[in-house]
Amino acid sequence: MSLDVCYAQKRFHVQIQLLGKHWAYAVLAAISTGIAAGISLERDVQAVKTFAPVLNRMSPYETTDGITFICDDCKAPLWTISASLDFMRTAKAERKVAVIGSISDTPKNFHDRYRTVIRQALDAVDKIVFVGDHAHIALKARPHPEDDRVMAFDTLYQLNSFLSNYLKAGDLVLLKGSMNADHLQRIVLSRTNDIACWQEKCGKLRFCSGCRYQHSPSVPHP
Repeated sequence: MSLDVCYAQKRFHVQIQLLGKHWAYAVLAAISTGIAAGISLERDVQAVKTFAPVLNRMSPYETTDGITFICDDCKAPLWTISASLDFMRTAKAERKVAVIGSISDTPKNFHDRYRTVIRQALDAVDKIVFVGDHAHIALKARPHPEDDRVMAFDTLYQLNSFLSNYLKAGDLVLLKGSMNADHLQRIVLSRTNDIACWQEKCGKLRFCSGCRYQHSPSVPHP
């Protein structure tokens, strides 16, 4: 994402590492804070240029087989999904896929949650895949009963098995869900590392990449 920053008759074109135009507000807030603290605009601009995406908040991972994942699976409020999809809508890729896990912080029932996301996603990606206990409800929210652009899987293991054969070089994949509930990061790890844990609802409050059980079979852990 890039933007022009103007202050005190100075203009800078800022190319930053953050993905998605919704980060512009955070960048401008950071620069404004620096100016208020007496830091020059030049130094503020250099600082934001070097700031890398926070882990699992629109952070990119490119696998050795040429697939790019955008991990935005730290938290999953419904109102944040549109910003992630806006990025996918303007991004350039051979194919675009959105993987949606938990959808939280909304009074909507599951059918209405999925219908809202599907309406936002179908002009942004080529395929949208839901995963989780209630994911099959998304199939009832499709625009047409036979629309294969919308898919659903009960478990992450099932979804990963599908993606292992479906994805190819040049694809761009958005992972949107909740770290605590979904642990979608395992989809990336399965392509970059040996992973044996596909346990559902493990309850661990940590990223899978730092979990000592990632190479253990999918059995309940204490």
